[in-house]
Amino acid sequence: MTCVLDVLQHLPHSTLSNSQLEVILWAIQVLGVPDVPSVASMKEVQKMLDAVCGVRTLQYHGALGHIYYTNSLEDIVSREMANPYVCSRLSFYPLDANGWIKRTNTNLSGRNELVGLTWKIYPHGDGWVVASTEQHAIPISEFGASFFTLKQSYKARSIPDLGNIVVT
Repeated sequence: MTCVLDVLQHLPHSTLSNSQLEVILWAIQVLGVPDVPSVASMKEVQKMLDAVCGVRTLQYHGALGHIYYTNSLEDIVSREMANPYVCSRLSFYPLDANGWIKRTNTNLSGRNELVGLTWKIYPHGDGWVVASTEQHAIPISEFGASFFTLKQSYKARSIPDLGNIVVT
């Protein structure tokens, strides 16, 4: 029942007030339905669901001083990616990384291959030192983890922060 009432409250262009909801709940109770939730408990459940499953609404200020709101694209995409039905049907293209990833000439298998341009580095104190100015092209297929993944997990991996380049 809480689910049906929640759906009623969130129908597009619906403005179901607390007073109207109280009348609906009273009518349901008069009809003898057991365990009818209160308006307060429904609001509490809604807050919890919004925190766990909701899409944030973000406020922005326009160049001409006006205020506008958008739903968080990050939240929308993350929920779509979490849906196995949607995610299994998506194809991903390589990130345009301002020249850091390039498509090589045809390799021995007859296919073009993506390579990442890298430098040799070594850990030094709480950061990393670039050991060479010479770039190396490494096939993307040999990358074990993305920079983003490594950056978020450097403490768990017991390595220095990858964003900290030390000049020696």
